[in-house]
Amino acid sequence: SIFGDKIDFIYEKGKFAFFNGIINVIDESGKKIHTIYKNMGKEMVKAAYKIDDKARREAALKWCKKSELYKTYATTLEHLKKMQSHYLSEYDSDEDTIPCLNGLLNLKTFKLIPARPDIKNLKVVKVKYNPAAKCPRWEKFIEEITSKDGEPRPELANYLHKISGYILIKDTSEKCIFFFYGATGDNGKTTYTAIISYILGAFSQRINSSSLMKKYNANEMRNDLAKLIGARLVVGSEISKGQTF
Repeated sequence: SIFGDKIDFIYEKGKFAFFNGIINVIDESGKKIHTIYKNMGKEMVKAAYKIDDKARREAALKWCKKSELYKTYATTLEHLKKMQSHYLSEYDSDEDTIPCLNGLLNLKTFKLIPARPDIKNLKVVKVKYNPAAKCPRWEKFIEEITSKDGEPRPELANYLHKISGYILIKDTSEKCIFFFYGATGDNGKTTYTAIISYILGAFSQRINSSSLMKKYNANEMRNDLAKLIGARLVVGSEISKGQTF
């Protein structure tokens, strides 16, 4: 009841995570949960001293003293782990929203709503959503890399914008994989993917394309794919001639 839904224990990570107003931040060192426990103890001591009945006050202070023991601390954490335990699959899983630095963007209504601890996220895009923002240089860049012989190709530019939007959503029912091909360098492939990846932050991951290639032992452990949990964009390296999926 003290922590409510603002503290989770992530089963696979074996660590606590705290809601910071936008996302759940993993307590990698364990210092935050320890600090919270100590502060909670201080508040309980203050509350105990306010008890008028002497017998009850002394009993409460005795309990507060006992709670300082490591054994009690460890037991409390074990109870908290069971009460607040969640799986990684519960995070970054909401198909309708994506967390921005200033709230949750509803991808169906394009409305910004306050972040909520019940919509669990470990990742956040690196921008504040502003529906009135303009991006003339980006639009110019898209026109530059999609033009041919100096002639704009709006259908190709619109398709790149469509890809950019599709990347934001969690729904993968379209089952798309995009190949960016350019016979020569300086055609915008790397710049495009780098900018989108930067904006998406931890929602974007890089992977060596060899991880996507045909392998003889299909049942082997795939640690290279574990980091892709929750990712909405995965950028692969260039593939070599003759490689097969």
